[in-house]
Order: sequence, then structure tokens, then C-alpha cells
Amino acid sequence: MAATGPYAQYAVPWWWALRYSLPLHFAPTKPHLNKAKAFFDKTSYTVGAPRRIYFPRSQREDGVKPLPEIVVMGRPNVGKSSIVKSMVSEETKVIIGKRRGTTKLAHFYLIGSRFFLIDVPGYERDDDCMGNSILREVIQRRPTVKCVLFLVDIRAGVNDVDQKRIRHLEKYHVPYTFVMTRCDDGREWQFRRTVDQLKELSNSSWNFRAYKEILLTSANLGVGVEELRAYCAARAGYFPTIPLQTATEDLLSAMPLRSTDTCIP
Repeated sequence: MAATGPYAQYAVPWWWALRYSLPLHFAPTKPHLNKAKAFFDKTSYTVGAPRRIYFPRSQREDGVKPLPEIVVMGRPNVGKSSIVKSMVSEETKVIIGKRRGTTKLAHFYLIGSRFFLIDVPGYERDDDCMGNSILREVIQRRPTVKCVLFLVDIRAGVNDVDQKRIRHLEKYHVPYTFVMTRCDDGREWQFRRTVDQLKELSNSSWNFRAYKEILLTSANLGVGVEELRAYCAARAGYFPTIPLQTATEDLLSAMPLRSTDTCIP
């Protein structure tokens, strides 16, 4: 099976062929992929903000209809900015580096005048560090955030710091989707271990806001980037014909209250 899109020059990697074995595989059509690419080709860098008061005006002032937001988060050096750079147009300014902590601000990218993609600093174990402070400013009590792309390096897997941030998202009712990065650099046992960890987390009875899709990416090869663009656009409210999974909390809130149910004050 030959690769398509930006990675046509490569043979399909073994891990990309395994995406169909993942539960609830996200599968946009070619027209959706093309339309999403057209959105991202018109990306403009808006602002790098250390605090909420510096966010774009439409996102912080009353009386102005805010745009939907997709947030990219993860540990330092997990590949957040690299993924963002691979999705947006070549002319768009994206700061990347090999050292940990290159991203210092919340960077807002306006995608085709339709929604914002936000690249935030990597979170640390210490709650008082600058990166964690900016992350809280972005996600806490902001209904404009439609989905967080929670990036996990295939080589490192999920650790206790990741789980702590997941609990943070749950606390503030922020929906999130797991995205595996650097799939081209990992071994098969690392891939399967990380998939099993993410399956367990997304299906956990405590993780009500987790969407069930698991997305695979490689910024180096460009594999999975087209699908990630389409996923961002779909979660921002476009592409209503693409079937998306609903978080457990949304399913529970949509269920009618039965006469036998007990309401706890």
C-alpha cells in the first residue's frame, strides 16, 4: 500500500498500517483532508501571550463572538511545536528547538479565520512553574476551548506527570484527545505499550472528558498530519458529516433522567 499526501515518497510505516486496529479510528474522506489543508494554508500567527489579558481580543472581551480553540499540550520536548509547524503553512512563524522548554508563551495561530490553534509551553512536575501557569490561563473556565490535543511521545509513554495533567483537564471539564508523536522513532514494543496505556486512560471510568480516538503522527515524515488537520477542524465545529466520538460526560448529560434515578442535592 503506497503512501499518499505529503509523505508519498515514503513507504507506509508499519505503525501507520496499525492505525486501523485502534479503537474508533478517525477516518476523514479525501475532500475533508483537502478542505482542512486549505484552512491551514491560510494560517496567520496572531500573538504570543504570557497571560490571559494578552490573548487575542476576540477571545477575551465580552460582546465579541469568540472563535473556537484547539490547544496543543504535552510534556517539554514531546514535539508540540514540531506538530504545529507540520500542520500550518510554510510561511507561518513557528518557534521550534531541540532543547526542552523552547516554547515560553501561549502562541495563537488563526486557522483560515475560522478557529485558533494554540501551542502552549510544556507542563512540568512543579505546579508553580511558568509553563503550568500559562496552561492554566488557557484552559481554565474557557468554553472556547473545544478540544485539547494531548501529545504523548511513543518512546516515553505515559507517566505520573501526564496523569496529573489529565486530572487537571477533568477537573475543569476540558475535552481532550490523545495524539501519539514521534511514532517513526519508536520500537514496536514502545508503540504497543503506549497504545495500551492510552486505551486504558480513555476508557477509564474516571476520565469523563476523554474522546476515544487515538491519533498517530510523525512530524519528521509528515505522516498523520493531514488527518490531524481534519480532526482539528472537525472538533472546531466544521465537517459535521465526519462521525466523531462523544466524551462519556456528554453521553451522561444527554441521557434522560429516569423515575428510578436519585437526584443528589
